[in-house]
Amino acid sequence: MASTFRTQMIAGVEEAAEAEGVEVDVYNSNNEVIKQNEAMENYVTRGVDVIAVAAIELESALPAVRAASEAGVKVIAVDARIEDPAVSANVGVDNRAGGETMGKLVAEDAAASGGDATVGIVGALNSEIQNARADGFQDALGGKVEVVQIVDGQNRQEKAVDEAENLLTAFPDLTYIYATGEPALIGTLAAIESQGRTDVKVYGWDLSAEGIRALDNDLVEAIANQPAKEEGVQAIEIAARLARGEEVERDNLLDINVITKDNVDEYRADYS
Repeated sequence: MASTFRTQMIAGVEEAAEAEGVEVDVYNSNNEVIKQNEAMENYVTRGVDVIAVAAIELESALPAVRAASEAGVKVIAVDARIEDPAVSANVGVDNRAGGETMGKLVAEDAAASGGDATVGIVGALNSEIQNARADGFQDALGGKVEVVQIVDGQNRQEKAVDEAENLLTAFPDLTYIYATGEPALIGTLAAIESQGRTDVKVYGWDLSAEGIRALDNDLVEAIANQPAKEEGVQAIEIAARLARGEEVERDNLLDINVITKDNVDEYRADYS
């Protein structure tokens, strides 16, 4: 099942492709590094002008990215930033900074509540993006909230449910859970509800219909959200310029929005 983030990004890709008059082929590697690299190799063989890739693992993607560049194919890194001369442009958000923002929110809430506080992180250890979100989050806590465990939801909702349930069982006095992506967040919310642990405050990433319902029902405090559709649009607009031989900005940074119960109405129409 495609995440809301990916679905919206593809919608942006298709919208921009029509506007730019370019042909786009979208490949879903289902979070499998080997398949992602094979897809890039196949695109090079087919003679495409530009490849836009949301790298799962940066180091694993680099050989295919560099091979594409050497073959004359322009490469755009989307979502996951790639610092390499083979990449013509980066499009996305600062995931580490977004993690820091969420960490500051948790630290401030813990300080206001008083007493000792603990947090468990439901991450995806094979995802460079989500690891950056976890690292930034922990840095921002500044030792004010103890991270008791990081579990690996593997960017799969069903796995995240299991890992979040294990976290709740192992730490019955847990104060917070931080979920680093949409599958992790939805899985965490399912675990919270199944165990009746509404005492645990949840912070997460990537808005969805499920996330909005959780905000409405006070099951989640805040969700860091990146403008997925805009990322898709910008990636294709830049790809079209590269294909025409035009100069482009190397770094194209988009803003992260923090969604809470107070401002969620602004986003309902896009996630219904």
